[in-house]
Amino acid sequence: MKLSIITIAYNDLKGLKRTANSVRQQTFSDYEWIVIDGGSKDGTSEYLTSLEKQPDYWCSEPDTGIYAAMNKGLSHANGTWCLFLNSGDSLYEKDVLERVFSAIPDTDIVYCDAVFKGKNNSFNISYPDKLTLEFFTERSICHQATFIKRQLLLESNGYSTDYKIVSDWRAWVVWIMQGKQFVHLPIVVCLFMLDGIGSTRLQEAKEERERVFEELLPEYVKPLLFNETYNRALEQYVKKLHAQFLNKPLIRASIVLSRNNWFVRKNMQLMIALGSLFDKCFYSRKHSIKFSDDNYDAKHPDRFTFNNPY
Repeated sequence: MKLSIITIAYNDLKGLKRTANSVRQQTFSDYEWIVIDGGSKDGTSEYLTSLEKQPDYWCSEPDTGIYAAMNKGLSHANGTWCLFLNSGDSLYEKDVLERVFSAIPDTDIVYCDAVFKGKNNSFNISYPDKLTLEFFTERSICHQATFIKRQLLLESNGYSTDYKIVSDWRAWVVWIMQGKQFVHLPIVVCLFMLDGIGSTRLQEAKEERERVFEELLPEYVKPLLFNETYNRALEQYVKKLHAQFLNKPLIRASIVLSRNNWFVRKNMQLMIALGSLFDKCFYSRKHSIKFSDDNYDAKHPDRFTFNNPY
């Protein structure tokens, strides 16, 4: 079995029918379809029972959230690859799986492109061929257009159920940090409906992402990343460097980072790397600049100052 398509649903019979039609119309046949319904009261069970060709596995029972449902689906999967196609979302064309699996490489994750559809418009998103941790500080890839090795999901114990909205994004971040291989196929795989939880509860999603960074980053980085006093001091330090050395390409490149404190926080590692390179290559000996956090005391952040001559 090459592919397990896992669909989670809850009180979305209309959307589930759209998803089911797109799956059943595929010219590719080496797949199984798994439906995990959270105990819907809208006729979902009756609909699934009435299908001439029912899903290879389905259940309708209460669960504790979308990622618990996805993990349940994973536990019943047999495919080499998994695709999480939620209720309401649909495969873009009848031959899209055939095209993907005629070109799919032996890797960990294969991510494709998607069309996003709102109430009044739709737009295509094509992703870059190379993904980095910096990319995921601002963006994500489309879960419904991403094929993941089932073995990788099992080794990762599925998706974290500590988050309601961003556990798939958390998985991308973890796998990037672990050096897992992401490969891009420039094929539009799905039509993604912009009415799901991740598209409508944006503030909650943002807060969860910040929690993910707090969870995953090393302990010694957290005070630097999330302490406002430290961040303000860093921002002032960079601005002073700009004033002195604005004509230097390295400093000019960092202006974008220093303009927005939130972005500086998200790119602290890059800022420290830029500062260290700046020290070593240009001005350390001449100006005795010391770019470090040696004076930072997490218990007394208000006492923090940068060691610099300006």
